[in-house]
Amino acid sequence: MFLFNSFSKYIWDSPNGADLFTLPTGQFYLLRPDSHKNSRECIFKDSQAVIRRTGTEFQYQLVVSRVYDEGEEELEEDNLNEEEYSFLLDQDLHFYHAEYEGSPSFIWSDLDNEDQFFEFVAEENTDPDRLETFQLTVFECMYERKYRKSHTEAKDEDFKEFIFDPEVYESAQLPPPPVVVQKESPAPSTPVRSVNQAKPPAHASAPEGDDVALVTGELYLFSINHNTFLLETSEANAKIIEVNQYEYWLSVEGDGRPYIAQPIGSDMNPVFSKEHHSFIWCYTDDAGSVYSWSLKFTDPQQEQTFIESFGRCMYETLNRQNFSKVKSDDQRYITDAYQEDIEMVDAFSESDQESDRSDDDEEEEEEEEEVEVKSSAPSSKTAESNSQLAVGYKHDRSFVVRGTKIGVFKHTDDDQLEFSTTINNVSTPSGKSFAPSKVMLHEEDSSMVLMDPKDEHALYKMDLEYGKVVETWPVHEYIQCSNIMPDTKFAQLTPQKTLVGMSHNAVYRVDPRLPNYKMVDSQLKQYVTKNDFSCATTTENGQIAVASNKGDIRLFNKLGINAKTALPPLGDPIIGIDVTASGRYIVATCKTYLLLIDTMIKSSSTPTYGFEKSFPKNEKPIPKRLQLKPEHVAYMNEPVNFTPAKFNTSEAEDERTIVTSTGPYVITWNFRKVVKQGRLDDYQIKRYTDNVVADNFKFGEDRNIVVALPHDVTMVNKKTLKSPVRVLQTPTRKLRSRSDIVNSPY
Repeated sequence: MFLFNSFSKYIWDSPNGADLFTLPTGQFYLLRPDSHKNSRECIFKDSQAVIRRTGTEFQYQLVVSRVYDEGEEELEEDNLNEEEYSFLLDQDLHFYHAEYEGSPSFIWSDLDNEDQFFEFVAEENTDPDRLETFQLTVFECMYERKYRKSHTEAKDEDFKEFIFDPEVYESAQLPPPPVVVQKESPAPSTPVRSVNQAKPPAHASAPEGDDVALVTGELYLFSINHNTFLLETSEANAKIIEVNQYEYWLSVEGDGRPYIAQPIGSDMNPVFSKEHHSFIWCYTDDAGSVYSWSLKFTDPQQEQTFIESFGRCMYETLNRQNFSKVKSDDQRYITDAYQEDIEMVDAFSESDQESDRSDDDEEEEEEEEEVEVKSSAPSSKTAESNSQLAVGYKHDRSFVVRGTKIGVFKHTDDDQLEFSTTINNVSTPSGKSFAPSKVMLHEEDSSMVLMDPKDEHALYKMDLEYGKVVETWPVHEYIQCSNIMPDTKFAQLTPQKTLVGMSHNAVYRVDPRLPNYKMVDSQLKQYVTKNDFSCATTTENGQIAVASNKGDIRLFNKLGINAKTALPPLGDPIIGIDVTASGRYIVATCKTYLLLIDTMIKSSSTPTYGFEKSFPKNEKPIPKRLQLKPEHVAYMNEPVNFTPAKFNTSEAEDERTIVTSTGPYVITWNFRKVVKQGRLDDYQIKRYTDNVVADNFKFGEDRNIVVALPHDVTMVNKKTLKSPVRVLQTPTRKLRSRSDIVNSPY
């Protein structure tokens, strides 16, 4: 056992920034004492051990990283193995000094696996004083974490409680199974790569007001340096405060001081976890940095009270309406939407098990290397950028709108995109140029229906063979056309002439064969109030789901009559909506989350959906929120802003995947696993160097996704999307091979 010495002041006062002390040379091992095979595995033959500060006060980490010989790093650049392992310096590591084959070493517990341990074996001739100082610095870090104060206030005997002696246990060689400190969100089983993190948000107090709910618990802040939630205080007091009418704040205090205060709103990305009895949310500071907080409840009754109060306050904040005016069955629909652990009903038969297994096998296949090299085609990077994407159904083509131009891209046999041509100067038959605000492929992909943002009472038909607008369709003298969609889910595969249009308070059929105005009067449903309709979608049979900027959803069996079902708003605007071909599932896109809704009426003796009849009062469906984990948003370090989510579309089989994007990330959910296993936060992502404008699946499959970036277009294979931990914790690597990105010349 080492003795304490006086090197500490020099270490802590040294000008080396984040690094406190380093053992520059050694070998790093994983120990499995209960394994009959390979009980000692060498992770790094050449490595260094560093004691490092984190971005959180009184928190430190032990970092063991690989050391390269000169020139070796370039040769190993493509190696996907972790280059660095990080460990939070906590007393429960059971850190102690040992010896291996005559060389000094340090051993500590693997907090993720009680049957494993780590060992750093220093060089045989390492200066004993250096080893002693290294161990003392570890103890000083543990002291500061435990007592949340500087170690300079401690005496030498205060550090003795951190000295672990394995001889007091039955096994004289290795420590006992450790106690996991971070019970709520343990560190991942994969090694953690150190990532720089800005300092935590400044402490703030909420404005004065009336307390709506008051609970106690443990407060954690997510650290990207450790990939886990670190305890801030075990005695947190969390309050929801009514500051003004329909304005609420969340305030958390502890240890006699405030920790966090912020207005309640959708940008919090809130999640309630029944499994961990915790509330997890995001906070964005004035500089745009995102932090993820977690409050772990210690009393079940307080937990339930907080859940109900938060849902009510969120509703009133977003809707500017008293929650008590909401119907009782709608109240549960609203409050339960914030809970992640909701039982899912199996929507697929046993015959789907084989395809599920094939899904898993596909995900486990060796992933293709990420690549990026610009196309040889010249680029014209002007002020205009790509704004919309339309993917063909009948023909292997994709169309991308950029200002008054439309780029046409061919889907090749090797699942790539190839630039085909540019449709220049989109203009009306009278010669007036315009930049389409909405495009929709029509009549077996032979034509495209366009909307001019400056004329909301007319549509335009473009003949894609000639690349010209050939017809003007006046819709109605007074009723606007703010959006269009196909008559049915697969109408684009047919020569169907009619389509569906909508305004802020009306849904109707458009028939271009009518002599004057093209709206079919007998198939118009118009509301007196301003419903603020925002988007709509159709099923295979032509049933219609209409969503609004208020957040409500209406389900129509057919046009011209009242909706069969009206689902209440959570309060966030719905910016996109899609439906499975059968009509059973709806995915509605809000800015920070997706709502997945099962429309099946369970009490019906035959399969019946909400499009066909209203839900019984006690059977209102509970929406499932698909959202990014707040800790992943902290890694991204920017607020979530989803693009409209889509199911993959195929006549041959049921939907399997959902795709959306936020910022530079394309994101997919395995739809079957969401429905069958309730895995709402199991998603894959891919990062680009620029923000994603739009994305959609290639028709007939979910293997390939067409992605439009501001100035480029790409076809991405779903297999190249990876787990968030792998993508977000790994810095963008230099990519050196052939690319599927088309830097289009239009």
